[in-house]
Amino acid sequence: MKEGIINKSISNTGKKFSIKNHPIQSILIRWLQEQRIKEEDHGKFNLTVENGLRVVIPCYDVTGKILIYWLGRAIARKIELRYMYPTGISRAAVFYGLERVKLTDGLIFVTEGWKDAYRMDGIALLGSYISQEQIKALRFIKQYYKARDIAEDMKQDSYCG
Repeated sequence: MKEGIINKSISNTGKKFSIKNHPIQSILIRWLQEQRIKEEDHGKFNLTVENGLRVVIPCYDVTGKILIYWLGRAIARKIELRYMYPTGISRAAVFYGLERVKLTDGLIFVTEGWKDAYRMDGIALLGSYISQEQIKALRFIKQYYKARDIAEDMKQDSYCG
């Protein structure tokens, strides 16, 4: 695969994607709006024109600072292969939305697709089945978010006086 927007962005791990000054930025913004993606999140997505026009959907670690995976979603309806994934990297232990998930009554919403996870502040399996690696990771993730929420509550309580 020749050097493209995906490859340049992926090699830039640790940084959010940017679509500023992209020649076809308006196409991406329109698509993101149709998908009901909040405007403040638009900068997390990117475009590639390799293998058809696609939006690049990043998957970050729990801190939101390290890019761990990505998927390419076709924008045009006529493209046969709707999603593209990086080769040589297994999706078995990857989730979309780790950096933005919220616990709801101690639960994490787990969905198949990234759009549902985005809308529910949950995480996505990026497929229709859950792997053993994802099951193990979910135990850690839930504990991580519980600890984070407790720390935030303690921090807020300390400001009250």
